[in-house]
Amino acid sequence: VWGVSWGSNIKGYNVGVTAKVIQHDLYVQKTFGTSFDVATYLPKVYKDLDVDVALRNFGVAPTFGNFKTKLPTSLNVALTYPFKQWMFYEQHNFFKKFHTWGSGVSYNYNNMLWGKAGYYVDKSHDLRYGTFGVSMKYDKYLLNMSYIYGKEDNPLTNTIRLTINLEL
Repeated sequence: VWGVSWGSNIKGYNVGVTAKVIQHDLYVQKTFGTSFDVATYLPKVYKDLDVDVALRNFGVAPTFGNFKTKLPTSLNVALTYPFKQWMFYEQHNFFKKFHTWGSGVSYNYNNMLWGKAGYYVDKSHDLRYGTFGVSMKYDKYLLNMSYIYGKEDNPLTNTIRLTINLEL
């Protein structure tokens, strides 16, 4: 998949567009397709409530002979609401007949330490799990560590994730 993205602020709204070319080379068959994403960030829709909306992966799916693949088109809606050092958030993902959602809260101490807790639900696949983590920022480095808790049959249960970001 090859892609190009563009983003800008238009009349106070952040807008982004991504165009992707999908190339498959399956043994003796080659095929191409296209996919697009369109997203916007709407600040302060109501008081301090921010809304993000994204339509992802729509376009022309690649075809192999008589077999047409399907693009994982989804609509994503996210809400964030700050209150003092707290940030409350919720995200919903709609994909065909599926609906997943997650919500959580984070606490910011002095723009250098964050505590986070959240919960994720995917009823279609019977996934429900809590998460918690911490983030620390020093100079241009951001260290994130999180833990996923859930039922033992959840493949992500007892997973610890660690990420290190460098701001350039």
